Amino acid sequence: SSQYGGHLNERSGAYLCKLEKLGFELYAFYGNMPQKELFILVRLPMDQLEITAAFLKFFMLLDPEELKKSLIEGNTGGNSSSKIHDAPKHLCRYSPYDFIFGKYSMGVPASIYWRPHISYKHPFRD
Repeated sequence: SSQYGGHLNERSGAYLCKLEKLGFELYAFYGNMPQKELFILVRLPMDQLEITAAFLKFFMLLDPEELKKSLIEGNTGGNSSSKIHDAPKHLCRYSPYDFIFGKYSMGVPASIYWRPHISYKHPFRD
């Protein structure tokens, strides 16, 4: 609590200490209103976030193009009956690879997970 200028009660201070012990990064700043609210940004470093997501078996949206490529490459038998066919566009505007979720795993290439932009180095939003 003293770390945050005495603006936290004992319970809040204890909670933030637990978060720090778990590896979270905490950033405190005051708002610009006359009441001077204290805001605390809570962030988990990327390596911890990946471990936690894998442990929780967190479901993540898969990238449709990467998923399609992965499934085609995985079809080593070349059996044409196992191919997934797109529905005609006048019947369905979605591809069979759209909106597919999978459990996060550190054992697969990170490119399989959807990203809001190609420049993202990881599938987790900032």
